[in-house]
Amino acid sequence: MDDFYSKEFNVNTWLNKKLGSVVETELLDSNSLRTKIDSLSVELHQDIVKTNDEIESIVQQIIGQLPKVQRDIEVTNHEILKLQEDISSGLADAENVQSKTTASMSTLEKLDNVKTKLVTTSVALQEADKWTTLAKQIEQFLDSGDVHKSYECILGMEKTLLALNKTQTEERRLILEEMKNRLEALATKHLILAFDTNNTENSHYFFTMFTNIERTKQFIKYFQDSEKNKLGQEWRKVVEIMSFKEASTKFYDMLIDHWHAKILIVILRFNGVR
Repeated sequence: MDDFYSKEFNVNTWLNKKLGSVVETELLDSNSLRTKIDSLSVELHQDIVKTNDEIESIVQQIIGQLPKVQRDIEVTNHEILKLQEDISSGLADAENVQSKTTASMSTLEKLDNVKTKLVTTSVALQEADKWTTLAKQIEQFLDSGDVHKSYECILGMEKTLLALNKTQTEERRLILEEMKNRLEALATKHLILAFDTNNTENSHYFFTMFTNIERTKQFIKYFQDSEKNKLGQEWRKVVEIMSFKEASTKFYDMLIDHWHAKILIVILRFNGVR
């Protein structure tokens, strides 16, 4: 039967192969040929019956396995449905967690805003209390003529204003400006004394003070007035003892030396001021 499964199977070739030995014998007769053909027929019939039996067996096996396949399909479908339910449940849980997380974040943001406002309010109250204390102290220092302590109070009051909101600072700025004017008036005589005695250390201290209280222009004006007065006094001295021509030459030389000295002081102590 293996010959039948070949792709190159040919009936004539197969018959010639099976009957060839009979045809080639010298004793060929019709009876021998018929006998051989009958034998092949019986053999073919047996092979056909055997093949049918095998096919029947395979079919029965397949039929027997169909319920199991069907059950496997049902189990698989059930597992698929269960998986779909689990996925849907997971998605719902995720949405629920996201919703709760969003709500929690919103609550945290609100709490953080409240905390920030409380901290800001607390700082503002502390700074307002500092302002009140400094405002009382500076009155005492100004009345007693303490320039240094008054200056420190003004610096503290300016720092306090930065921590207060605009509605709280307007009136306080006016008060602070008045305190600066009073400090300027109090410090002026000390500043002029520093100029007149050529005390560069005190002059630099008052330069820093006047700059920080926004009185740089006034500082320069006081410096110019002091220099004019000193130069005027020197001119009057030399013109009283010399002729006008000699006094002019003397004063010119003195003026050049004076300005060279002042320029050096300005460079060393007041760099950037013109």
